[in-house]
Amino acid sequence: MAENKSKIKVLDNEYFHRKQRQSKQHTLQLKFERRHKRIRFWGSIICGLIICYGIVRVVQARLQIREIRQETVVAKRQLKKDQTKNTELQQQIEQLKDSDYLQKLIRAKYFYSKNGETIYLLPDDANN
Repeated sequence: MAENKSKIKVLDNEYFHRKQRQSKQHTLQLKFERRHKRIRFWGSIICGLIICYGIVRVVQARLQIREIRQETVVAKRQLKKDQTKNTELQQQIEQLKDSDYLQKLIRAKYFYSKNGETIYLLPDDANN
């Protein structure tokens, strides 16, 4: 066996050196390509995750906008009701400042009468 190994000799010429350099360059090129494939793969994964996150955030924002718009519509309706009630109350306040109206209101609600007045309850008034 030892004799077989000694029979093999490496040629030390330009062709052998060129083939060795080409082999090393090819190996380096394969490493470079594998590295770039990994970088592209993980870059694609990261970009995909970022895009998915962005889509989720946009959808959430749209849902929040829709909810806020609905709340705004409800709040505007309530505001109109409150403004109408406020206007009515302001009118009542103005009417209560008038002594004639106040006397009529007290007499109607609490059945007060002036001296010498008689109050008669009619059947329709009794139901109210």
